[in-house]
Amino acid sequence: MSQARKRKTAASAAIFLVSLLGALVLLNLISVKRFVRADLTEDGLYTLSDASKRIVSELEKPMVVKAYFSPDLQAPFHTFEQRVRDLLEEYRAYSGGTLTYEVKNPDGTEEDKDEAAGFGINPVQISHRGATRAEVRKVYMGVAFVHQDKQEVLERLQPGQNLEYEFTQAIKRVISDEGKKTLGFLGGHGELIDMDGVERAFTQIFGELYEVKKVTVDDGSPVPEEVDALLVINPQGMVPERAKYEVDQFLMRGGAVGFFVAAHAQDRRFPIGRSQPVITGLESLLSSYGVQMKRDIILDRTNNTQMLLPTPQGLVIANNPLAFVTRDVNQEHIITKDLGGLSLPFSSPLEASDTLKAQDGARVDVLVRTEPEATSRATLTDTNPDELFKSAEGETPGPFDVALAVSAEFKSAFSGKAVPEPSSPSGAPPQDRERVEASPAGGAMSRLFVMGNGEFLVHQGRLQRSSVLFLQNLVDWLVADDDLIGIRSKGGPRMLDAVEPDQRTLLTYANVVGVPLLFALFGLARWTLRRRRGSDLWEDA
Repeated sequence: MSQARKRKTAASAAIFLVSLLGALVLLNLISVKRFVRADLTEDGLYTLSDASKRIVSELEKPMVVKAYFSPDLQAPFHTFEQRVRDLLEEYRAYSGGTLTYEVKNPDGTEEDKDEAAGFGINPVQISHRGATRAEVRKVYMGVAFVHQDKQEVLERLQPGQNLEYEFTQAIKRVISDEGKKTLGFLGGHGELIDMDGVERAFTQIFGELYEVKKVTVDDGSPVPEEVDALLVINPQGMVPERAKYEVDQFLMRGGAVGFFVAAHAQDRRFPIGRSQPVITGLESLLSSYGVQMKRDIILDRTNNTQMLLPTPQGLVIANNPLAFVTRDVNQEHIITKDLGGLSLPFSSPLEASDTLKAQDGARVDVLVRTEPEATSRATLTDTNPDELFKSAEGETPGPFDVALAVSAEFKSAFSGKAVPEPSSPSGAPPQDRERVEASPAGGAMSRLFVMGNGEFLVHQGRLQRSSVLFLQNLVDWLVADDDLIGIRSKGGPRMLDAVEPDQRTLLTYANVVGVPLLFALFGLARWTLRRRRGSDLWEDA
């Protein structure tokens, strides 16, 4: 290579380095004044949602956030401190400086350790693997939100937590003067709340935001006034007329009600899988509000997931058309926005009446619909998938609506009828309470949710994560608190898009053969370029 060419190459390199350093300095100066970050994730996992931005931008008085982290944490905790710093920097930027934060290492000084303990943040034990042995290490991973004389504390952050949801929820609680709203669960008819441990589980799921209360109304007692929303989840027996009347009157008074009602359920009394009808009597109540639940059961032989199947030899796992999977989830509604899909075993179709749809000011939203390949049967006893994968005469083709959200003015199902007698005299006499004939109209319309499925939350003893997200979003919608819904669904479970058999084969070969072939072609191209470059240098010499 000639001396002139060498000098030209060196000058170009120097100009490039100077330009690069100048650009980095300029970007650093800009970043001091303005927070900018690119988020390439599908859900915007590292970008504040509009609700979080609005909440912090409306802070009127200073808020201080204090985070306490031990240094040199190992996976899966090693990114916690940086994630928290990045997130708090976004909160600070969108608050206009009203929110400030500090990140401290309590292991450094006794003063910081005492300060953390004052917030209730104490070290927790985690496994730490050293060069030669594994040991238990005590570390700090907590955050405190302080606003005037109130504080909210996250004592220990956990891997997989939606940090934005936790932080915005804490900010809302610390700046709010309102107490917790009350979430009621109807019980006494074999509902999910009647099962051992379920009330405690619901308290764990909802306890941060809501008071959880079991509600029984068979004796004529009204739904308590403090209840803001009532959930009826998977009753297994007949609901008495008086209980239906009390639920009806709660809705008429402006309360919000969510029904998860099944027409069929797995009969676990038999060693081989069988289905049994579920008779609750709630169909007539829902029909009076304009929502018809058919007693058919939905099957999908194309889009389905696995179920446990009892056999004489024990439990086996197999795909079952009863456990259909759907990705047809309403992405325009705040309850289901960002939910990738749901699995809803033992579901029945729903249909909203034309009268309800035509009501002035009413809003009827289909939240979940089956895939077009679904069908339904009027009766079903055998849940053996070998039989269900075979088509049968009399099946109705889909798709079917499975979940509806309705905001409307409802007429009482008991208008013009006598008030049903309670099953026991302990409740307040009917004449002591004035009957309400219709729910509020206008902007304060009552909210009603109906799903033709009872086992969507807990199926075969397993808590479904996507179903928990759905239920949490639903509760927020029922009580008209929409701020946290869009945040909670970030990073939720996703269903992969369906792949045709031919595409599946092509992808398999591409994975097995294509990737090694790409590496071979890359190596060949690099060898060719190096050989050509060597030839050019030889010619210059």
